[in-house]
Amino acid sequence: MELLLRDGTPKAEAGLFGYNLVDQIDAAKIRQAARRTREAGVWNVPTDSLIHHVLLPEPSAAEMERREEMRYVPRAMLAQWKQARAGLQSQPDYDPARARRFAWIRGKLIKALQDEGAGLLLGSDAPQWFNVPGFSLHRELDYLVGAGLTPFEALATGTRNVSRFLGSPDEFGMVRAGSRADLILLEANPLADIRNVRRSAGVFLGGRWLPQSRIAAGLAAIADRYKQ
Repeated sequence: MELLLRDGTPKAEAGLFGYNLVDQIDAAKIRQAARRTREAGVWNVPTDSLIHHVLLPEPSAAEMERREEMRYVPRAMLAQWKQARAGLQSQPDYDPARARRFAWIRGKLIKALQDEGAGLLLGSDAPQWFNVPGFSLHRELDYLVGAGLTPFEALATGTRNVSRFLGSPDEFGMVRAGSRADLILLEANPLADIRNVRRSAGVFLGGRWLPQSRIAAGLAAIADRYKQ
């Protein structure tokens, strides 16, 4: 956000992810900031799900608490998330309209980074703020597509781009002969709808096939552990 400040803006406390600067942002600088990021060789993990879950007024905490994945979270941790979100959104300087504009600016920045060829990587900083490991990556993909990436570009942030970032482009990240065969088999095409990444038939990992039934059984055991 600091890169996008209007010329002549005095220095100020940036706040969470630069939220305090939103009223001083010059959106015309987004393209230049993305280009400079690419030229500097800096990779980026947007973790946009955090912004949507903690800063935006919708979905509400009650709605997120009802999500399927919250069954796999300790009750004490979920309570902490709700308390932290409520505390932030009850601050005198919190404004839902400003929060929505902040999310809009971030979306434009994410799209510009993609268009300018700056490296994007998939991540959600889980577990925190209603981000449950695994499930949060599905939601992060939703937000990347919502920012304007194609489903293919969004999927690349968690596959091909990762291998490039780690300097191992020939070892994993793409489905081809000679690459590591860690694969997710889906029941529907994620290029048609990114939400189809949730429709898993199973996972091939480390030479073992794990059908969805086995994965579901493991999740059920976790849910049982965290029942009230």
